[in-house]
Amino acid sequence: MKRLEDFIEEHRVEMDGAEPGEGHFERFALKLQQDADRPRSQPGRFYVLKLAAVILVLITVGVIATEFMAGSFMQRIFKTNETSHLTPELKEAIQYYNDQTLDKLGQLEILARTSPEVRKMQATVLRDLNNLDAATNDLQQSLGENPGNERLQAAIIQNQQMKESILNTILQNVTSLKTN
Repeated sequence: MKRLEDFIEEHRVEMDGAEPGEGHFERFALKLQQDADRPRSQPGRFYVLKLAAVILVLITVGVIATEFMAGSFMQRIFKTNETSHLTPELKEAIQYYNDQTLDKLGQLEILARTSPEVRKMQATVLRDLNNLDAATNDLQQSLGENPGNERLQAAIIQNQQMKESILNTILQNVTSLKTN
């Protein structure tokens, strides 16, 4: 920058007295007129397309992330329903608690969108629910080997109730934090 200032100072006399060449103003006016007559492109159209593509990518990533987080949980829930050795009453009870769990997971997902702390809780809850589902699957396999065992049936129901209880507690804590 200093070199440019020095150059300007050294050649100030040459630059101050110089006038533009013959016809300069006419050429400049002609270029301005040609530029004004040129049709303008619509940069907004490409901007809107880019914006739409970015929004589509963000939505897709969000859906994939949600499915990834809850996917294994959902697979276990539906895998639980495929067991043929369960009594109709036990299947109905499991389905009831699974429906309750899915409903509460949906509520937790909505709350997790607004708070990083809730998102961390959600990840912990999903891990705990996956552990309970693994235990329930083990109990169901044991029940398949020993059909009619009331203690195993009660343990399966208790695991399902624990899932609902965990989610109820988390939802109550999160909503009470939000209201305070």
